[in-house]
Amino acid sequence: MAEMVVFMIDREAIDIYHTAKLEQRGDVISVRDDGFDWGDMVVGSPAFSIVSVVDAVPADLRNLLSPEVPTEPLPNGESWISLNNTLQYRGFHLDPDVAIGRDILRAGARTVTTLAEVEAVTVQKPPIDNPAVIGDSPQAFG
Repeated sequence: MAEMVVFMIDREAIDIYHTAKLEQRGDVISVRDDGFDWGDMVVGSPAFSIVSVVDAVPADLRNLLSPEVPTEPLPNGESWISLNNTLQYRGFHLDPDVAIGRDILRAGARTVTTLAEVEAVTVQKPPIDNPAVIGDSPQAFG
Protein backbone atom coordinates (compact mmCIF):
# COMPACT_ATOMS: atom_id res chain seq x y z
CA MET A 1 0.00 0.00 0.00
CA ALA A 2 1.13 3.57 -0.69
CA GLU A 3 0.30 6.79 1.11
CA MET A 4 0.42 10.31 -0.22
CA VAL A 5 0.09 13.76 1.24
CA VAL A 6 -2.09 16.15 -0.74
CA PHE A 7 -2.03 19.92 -0.25
CA MET A 8 -5.51 21.31 0.46
CA ILE A 9 -5.19 25.10 0.23
CA ASP A 10 -5.20 27.46 -2.77
CA ARG A 11 -2.36 29.93 -2.46
CA GLU A 12 -1.42 33.16 -4.14
CA ALA A 13 1.94 34.91 -4.07
CA ILE A 14 3.15 38.38 -4.95
CA ASP A 15 2.85 37.74 -8.70
CA ILE A 16 1.87 35.06 -11.23
CA TYR A 17 5.44 33.77 -11.50
CA HIS A 18 5.75 33.03 -7.79
CA THR A 19 2.20 31.67 -7.57
CA ALA A 20 2.99 29.12 -10.31
CA LYS A 21 5.76 27.67 -8.15
CA LEU A 22 3.61 27.21 -5.03
CA GLU A 23 1.81 24.04 -4.03
CA GLN A 24 -1.89 24.41 -4.77
CA ARG A 25 -5.07 22.64 -3.68
CA GLY A 26 -5.00 19.04 -4.92
CA ASP A 27 -1.23 18.89 -5.50
CA VAL A 28 0.49 15.75 -4.25
CA ILE A 29 3.38 16.75 -1.98
CA SER A 30 4.90 13.38 -1.19
CA VAL A 31 4.36 9.66 -1.79
CA ARG A 32 5.63 7.01 0.67
CA ASP A 33 5.11 3.43 1.78
CA ASP A 34 2.17 2.66 4.04
CA GLY A 35 2.77 3.55 7.66
CA PHE A 36 5.20 6.41 7.05
CA ASP A 37 5.46 8.80 10.02
CA TRP A 38 4.21 12.04 8.46
CA GLY A 39 4.88 14.14 11.53
CA ASP A 40 2.87 16.61 13.56
CA MET A 41 2.90 19.37 10.92
CA VAL A 42 1.00 17.14 8.48
CA VAL A 43 -1.18 14.84 10.60
CA GLY A 44 -4.45 16.57 11.45
CA SER A 45 -3.49 19.83 9.72
CA PRO A 46 -6.25 21.39 7.61
CA ALA A 47 -3.58 22.18 5.01
CA PHE A 48 -3.08 18.50 4.15
CA SER A 49 -4.96 15.30 3.40
CA ILE A 50 -3.30 11.91 3.83
CA VAL A 51 -4.57 9.35 1.33
CA SER A 52 -3.81 5.63 1.54
CA VAL A 53 -4.07 3.83 -1.79
CA VAL A 54 -4.65 0.17 -0.96
CA ASP A 55 -3.75 -1.37 -4.32
CA ALA A 56 -0.73 0.79 -5.17
CA VAL A 57 2.94 1.07 -4.38
CA PRO A 58 4.71 4.44 -4.29
CA ALA A 59 6.05 3.95 -7.84
CA ASP A 60 2.45 3.85 -9.12
CA LEU A 61 1.89 7.41 -7.88
CA ARG A 62 5.25 9.05 -8.66
CA ASN A 63 3.91 10.71 -11.84
CA LEU A 64 1.77 12.91 -9.56
CA LEU A 65 5.02 14.46 -8.28
CA SER A 66 6.09 15.75 -11.71
CA PRO A 67 6.21 19.49 -12.38
CA GLU A 68 4.38 20.96 -15.35
CA VAL A 69 6.35 20.45 -18.54
CA PRO A 70 6.07 22.47 -21.74
CA THR A 71 3.61 21.13 -24.28
CA GLU A 72 5.33 22.47 -27.39
CA PRO A 73 8.98 22.48 -28.44
CA LEU A 74 10.95 25.68 -28.82
CA PRO A 75 12.85 26.56 -31.97
CA ASN A 76 16.66 26.64 -32.04
CA GLY A 77 16.98 24.49 -28.92
CA GLU A 78 16.15 27.40 -26.60
CA SER A 79 15.49 26.57 -22.96
CA TRP A 80 11.96 26.68 -21.58
CA ILE A 81 13.37 27.77 -18.26
CA SER A 82 14.66 31.02 -19.75
CA LEU A 83 11.45 31.74 -21.68
CA ASN A 84 8.62 30.31 -19.60
CA ASN A 85 8.63 30.98 -15.90
CA THR A 86 4.93 30.16 -15.42
CA LEU A 87 5.42 26.38 -15.48
CA GLN A 88 3.68 25.10 -12.36
CA TYR A 89 4.90 23.22 -9.28
CA ARG A 90 2.91 20.15 -10.39
CA GLY A 91 1.64 19.29 -13.87
CA PHE A 92 -1.23 17.17 -12.55
CA HIS A 93 -3.37 17.35 -9.45
CA LEU A 94 -6.23 15.53 -7.79
CA ASP A 95 -9.46 17.41 -8.41
CA PRO A 96 -11.06 18.00 -5.01
CA ASP A 97 -14.21 19.45 -6.59
CA VAL A 98 -15.60 16.29 -8.24
CA ALA A 99 -17.68 13.85 -6.19
CA ILE A 100 -14.99 11.18 -5.79
CA GLY A 101 -12.42 13.88 -5.06
CA ARG A 102 -14.54 15.21 -2.20
CA ASP A 103 -14.67 11.70 -0.74
CA ILE A 104 -10.94 11.07 -1.10
CA LEU A 105 -9.58 14.50 -0.19
CA ARG A 106 -10.65 15.74 3.20
CA ALA A 107 -8.53 18.45 4.80
CA GLY A 108 -6.95 17.29 8.04
CA ALA A 109 -8.10 13.70 7.56
CA ARG A 110 -6.78 10.29 6.54
CA THR A 111 -8.75 8.44 3.89
CA VAL A 112 -8.43 5.12 2.07
CA THR A 113 -9.02 4.67 -1.65
CA THR A 114 -8.00 2.66 -4.71
CA LEU A 115 -5.66 3.42 -7.58
CA ALA A 116 -8.66 3.51 -9.96
CA GLU A 117 -10.29 6.26 -7.88
CA VAL A 118 -7.04 8.26 -7.76
CA GLU A 119 -6.75 7.97 -11.54
CA ALA A 120 -10.41 9.07 -11.90
CA VAL A 121 -9.72 12.37 -10.12
CA THR A 122 -6.27 13.03 -11.60
CA VAL A 123 -6.37 15.91 -14.09
CA GLN A 124 -3.75 17.87 -15.96
CA LYS A 125 -3.51 21.43 -14.77
CA PRO A 126 -4.31 24.07 -17.37
CA PRO A 127 -1.28 26.17 -18.31
CA ILE A 128 -0.87 29.64 -16.87
CA ASP A 129 -0.51 32.36 -19.50
CA ASN A 130 2.61 34.46 -19.12
CA PRO A 131 1.49 38.12 -19.02
CA ALA A 132 4.89 39.22 -20.35
CA VAL A 133 4.47 37.37 -23.66
CA ILE A 134 2.97 39.31 -26.56
CA GLY A 135 0.69 37.32 -28.87
CA ASP A 136 2.18 34.12 -30.27
CA SER A 137 5.79 35.25 -29.81
CA PRO A 138 7.83 33.16 -27.35
CA GLN A 139 9.88 36.25 -26.56
CA ALA A 140 9.08 38.22 -23.44
CA PHE A 141 9.75 41.83 -22.67
CA GLY A 142 10.34 43.63 -19.43
